[in-house]
Amino acid sequence: MKEKYIAANYYAGFTASVKAKKDVEDIMEEEGFRNVGLRRTAHPIGWKSYMRVIREFVKVYFGIGRDGVIFLQYPTGRIQEFTNLAKRRGNKVVIIVHDLDILRNMAGEKEIEVLNAADLLIVHTPAMREYLKKKGIGREYVVLECFDYLYGSTVKIPEVAGEYKVAFTGNLTKSKFLDRVNLKNAKLHLYGIGIETRKLNNGVEYKGCFPPEQLADNMSEHFGLVWDGESPDTCAGQFGEYLKVNAPHKFSMYLSAGLPVIVWKESALAPFVGKNNIGLVVSSLSEMDERLGSISSEEYGRLLTNVSKIQKKMLSGGFLKEALKRSSEIVKADI
Repeated sequence: MKEKYIAANYYAGFTASVKAKKDVEDIMEEEGFRNVGLRRTAHPIGWKSYMRVIREFVKVYFGIGRDGVIFLQYPTGRIQEFTNLAKRRGNKVVIIVHDLDILRNMAGEKEIEVLNAADLLIVHTPAMREYLKKKGIGREYVVLECFDYLYGSTVKIPEVAGEYKVAFTGNLTKSKFLDRVNLKNAKLHLYGIGIETRKLNNGVEYKGCFPPEQLADNMSEHFGLVWDGESPDTCAGQFGEYLKVNAPHKFSMYLSAGLPVIVWKESALAPFVGKNNIGLVVSSLSEMDERLGSISSEEYGRLLTNVSKIQKKMLSGGFLKEALKRSSEIVKADI
C-alpha cells in the first residue's frame, strides 16, 4: 500500500514556514509517497488560482482512493475538505503539524475539528504531545523532535578569537527583546526584517535579510540563538509559552548549517540540546553572555562535533523519515 499526500500552492513566499512545508513534500517524494493533488507550484494569488482550486478538487476526488493512508500538512488551505473526503473513502489521515493557533489562544473550533478528525498527528516535541493530550485534541501521536532542513550550504564558522558571535534570524519586528540586549563578551548578529529603524545597544549588529536558501552563505557566526518575547531575561508571556511547546524552524536552520544552538532553559527544545550536547541552555541572555566569555576553543570544538551528527541526519530528512515510518506502522495496524 503506497502512502499518499496532497501538495499545496505556496505562492511566491520565501518565509521559513513555506520552506518547511516544501522540505516535507520533498522528503515524502524521496520516500516514495504519491502526490494525489496538483503539482506543487508557487503561483501568486489571482483569478488563475481559483481555476487551480477547481482542478485540484477534481484531481484529489478521483485520485485519493480508498482504504489507504493520506498525509496532510497543517495549516494548509482546504485541509478540512480533503480530510473529510479521505475519511469518507475509508482512508486513514495523518496530519503533520507545523503551527497551532491554540498555542496562541487564537484557535477556533475549526482547528480543533481538523486535528481531531486525523487518525494520527505528527507533532514537534514531547511537550506538544502532552499539551494536546491535556486539551483532549488528537488520537495518536508521533513526535518529530525537530524539523529537518534541506540545505546546500554550511556556515563558514570563523576561528575562535577573543569573542563568540551569535546569529539570530527571523521576523525581527516581533522580537522586542532585541531593544534591551547589552552584551560584553559576545556579539549578536541579526538577520531578517523589522529592525532597520530601531536603535541597537552594545554588542548587537544588524547584518541584513536573505532568503532561507541563501542565509547560510551570508553568515559567519559561532552559534545560533532561539529566543522570543519582550525580555532578554526570560522568554515570558505568550511567545514564551509557545517556545515551551514547539520547535521553531530557525532551530533546524542553525543546526543544518553547522551551528551549535543557544536556547531558553524552559523551551521544549532544551532537553534535546542537553541530551545531544549541541549548544547552550540558558535562563537569560545575560547568562548567555557570561558563559560565552568562558567557553574554551576545545569545548566549542566538541559542540561542533556533536552538531555535525545532527546536521547529517537533518540534511538527509532523517527526523521526518523516522516519523513517517512510525506513523504508517501505527495507522496501518488499524486498517
